[in-house]
Amino acid sequence: MADSLLDVSPITATWLKEPDWSENVSSSGVFSKMLIQYGGSVGQLWKENDEIPRRLQMQFSFDDKQEETEFLNFFETQKGRWGKFWVPTWITQFRPVDDIASSQTIIPVYNDKFAGVYRGHERLFIMLHNGDKLVRKIIAAEESIGGETETITLSSSLGVSADLSNIAIMGLFLLVRFDQDKVDMKYRTNTISETTLRFYELIREYP
Repeated sequence: MADSLLDVSPITATWLKEPDWSENVSSSGVFSKMLIQYGGSVGQLWKENDEIPRRLQMQFSFDDKQEETEFLNFFETQKGRWGKFWVPTWITQFRPVDDIASSQTIIPVYNDKFAGVYRGHERLFIMLHNGDKLVRKIIAAEESIGGETETITLSSSLGVSADLSNIAIMGLFLLVRFDQDKVDMKYRTNTISETTLRFYELIREYP
């Protein structure tokens, strides 16, 4: 089976290259409030977002000039901070309770408190051990009685069985832009290079 990325249009640009796993993927929330005060005036708390966007940082390695060129072309196409695209968090957030059947749309997972922060725009990302990548929109999330598990409901089934032993990563698929207007490349050899990239979640622009 090939990749199946649904519920992402009309934004079709994606960056799906796996990060360099020798470095940890960093994920943090961006503080969206600040205190504004002018001389002699009363201070006021200014809020930019009701929700907290994520900022991801990860390192990527390129094994040859073709991979490096593909990345640089993508960065140029996105015009640095300007263009929006999809990227996996590459962080496992969900642990399914059991194997996921190909026709299944309601998936019980161990409680990660996702239901409490669910906002309706989230996309589920699954990568299988064979490299296949699956994306579906999460249309509901509910914590179970007792709190040990919660259920996430998908817009449509995966169309392929995802056994527990075959799931490499099960996390989120974010709409982002680059959080930088230039890239610094480090060269290990004349063909092998690496760079660190930052991504900023566009929480108000999800389709």
